[in-house]
Amino acid sequence: MLAGLLLPLWGCVAGNDVKVEAYRNTTVGQELIDLEKAREKGLVNPSEYEALREEIKKGGPINIDLDKKK
Repeated sequence: MLAGLLLPLWGCVAGNDVKVEAYRNTTVGQELIDLEKAREKGLVNPSEYEALREEIKKGGPINIDLDKKK
């Protein structure tokens, strides 16, 4: 029984990479509106805006590097 509880954690202990997938809870249209608002407020620069806009239009998961240093 203990092995059944610990085995799912083995990937973390063994140093394996963990893949996290995000799924949309909003429509593509709403995401584009929210992105435009972020651009207007200066929260994303023009190149980030274009890259995120293209990712949103593809309809799949959006890859955002949360560790990116500014």
